[in-house]
Amino acid sequence: MAGCAMKVAPTGGPKDSEPAVLTTMTPPSGTTSMKERTITFEFDDYVDRSVRNAITVLPNARFSTTYGGDELEITFEEPLDTNTTYTVTLGTEWSDLRGNKPSESYTMVFSTGDQIDSGSISGTVFGQSLSNVVIFCYQRADTLRPTFSPRSVAPKFRLPIGSSGVFSVKGLPDGLYRIVAARDENRNGLLENTEDFVNAPADVQLTNGSAKPLTLLMGKAIDRDQPLIARARALNARLVSVQFSEPVVPVKSWHDALSLSSATDPALPIVAIWPESGSQEKVLLRLGRDIDTSRYEVRTAPRSIVDLNGVLSPDTIGRSSFRGVSNPDTTSLKILSVNPTDSTRSVRVDSTVVIQFSDAVDTANARITVWHEAPSGAMPVTATWSDPTRLVLRPKSPRSVRTWYRTSITFIDVRSFTGSRLNDSLLTHWISTEERRSEPGSVNGVLVDTFNLAPKDVQLTVRFLTPAGALIHSQAVYVGQAFTVTSLPPGEYKIDVFLDRNANGVYDHGDHTPFSVSEEWWPSPASLTIRARWTVEGFRFSFGLPPAK
Repeated sequence: MAGCAMKVAPTGGPKDSEPAVLTTMTPPSGTTSMKERTITFEFDDYVDRSVRNAITVLPNARFSTTYGGDELEITFEEPLDTNTTYTVTLGTEWSDLRGNKPSESYTMVFSTGDQIDSGSISGTVFGQSLSNVVIFCYQRADTLRPTFSPRSVAPKFRLPIGSSGVFSVKGLPDGLYRIVAARDENRNGLLENTEDFVNAPADVQLTNGSAKPLTLLMGKAIDRDQPLIARARALNARLVSVQFSEPVVPVKSWHDALSLSSATDPALPIVAIWPESGSQEKVLLRLGRDIDTSRYEVRTAPRSIVDLNGVLSPDTIGRSSFRGVSNPDTTSLKILSVNPTDSTRSVRVDSTVVIQFSDAVDTANARITVWHEAPSGAMPVTATWSDPTRLVLRPKSPRSVRTWYRTSITFIDVRSFTGSRLNDSLLTHWISTEERRSEPGSVNGVLVDTFNLAPKDVQLTVRFLTPAGALIHSQAVYVGQAFTVTSLPPGEYKIDVFLDRNANGVYDHGDHTPFSVSEEWWPSPASLTIRARWTVEGFRFSFGLPPAK
């Protein structure tokens, strides 16, 4: 007889919400004079195959994995360096068969020599999301070139962190290290221009195996790539879509930035340009006449568009060619949406009303009347076209609270550039304003350095943020000195503190090109509730994490 056995997860019983736990490492962590080529991790439950992709070896070494249900084998595919301490870390990007994910990683340490380097650099990374965040650790920071950038230099040590943000790079000899936390989305060990990051506020000196713990706040990606045309294509005989390499806006206007030509016509007429479906990466070009199936070229004028980081397009003309199509444009002009929607309650007293059309409107010839009124009478509004498809109505003064307002819009003659006429002649729209105007509150208190983390007698900056992380207010203060913040909108606040070394009033998380460190930053356990027309007295703004034991 012949047969086979396969490990599978048991079924039945109550739902298990506890993640699988690593129970055994073979050989054990701490092994010296390591000769084995294979390491085995055993778990107390069956794990998903994704566990194979959660292994990190430091320093970097090629390895393969073998999955066995409740165990995982790691086999090195090349000779390891002599007299070197290695760490094998099981990160958190895996789950057991019930979908439970661990919150912290596991690390196994061994040495190919007769002793293990016991040094470690630890800390905590904070951010709105810590998904795919990896610690880049560069040895001998004092020998790194002035041109060093994490965009071009891969670290010898890379460690994924868990959802808790806590990390510890182990098995390090004494020396000077450079630390970067990066959202390494493509796992290539380099910082891309679209990946969030934070540099440590200084290179870390590891002495006698220990160093001061780090507290790092993730910052946004810094993109210095110039925006370019990525693609152009004809949607029909009078409509062309242009896509850019990233979200952009024109420096002056879209008509100054873009032009269209063919072999027989150096300047085809473009009568309207607007964002496609609200996107900042794509725009639509409405043409003044039909095109055929010839080849056409869209051009961007030098330095005429800018990305969201303020980087201008190149000094040269940008080009993208496409083949025209002959199918006619049959788009009919209609109202797609009104925002806020009809009969919306609790609208801000200064809120705008935005009417979105299906096509570009010939705004120069459109005839529209607008009447905005409350029971007490009409109030003046301004009507502007933010682009050829969006009409924005804005009150010239704040509306009254707890009041219904009716907007009546009469479309006398509204047409698209293709001649399609808006069939709707009247739009009636109602909104009700919020209960009361938001009146600010205030707080006075003192900044307390509970763990003696900040330099003495140095001005710090306290930030007040919403629970979602939006910055509402920042203020320069000194430790131990009382201060007052006025005009805070009512709501819940979280607080943090940083050392504004360049005095620009903004927390800086460092730069990658040229490389620069971040500013020192500390979270605060304090939370604050601000009520309208109310002052919170004697608040203690403590900050920092307790030193590691």
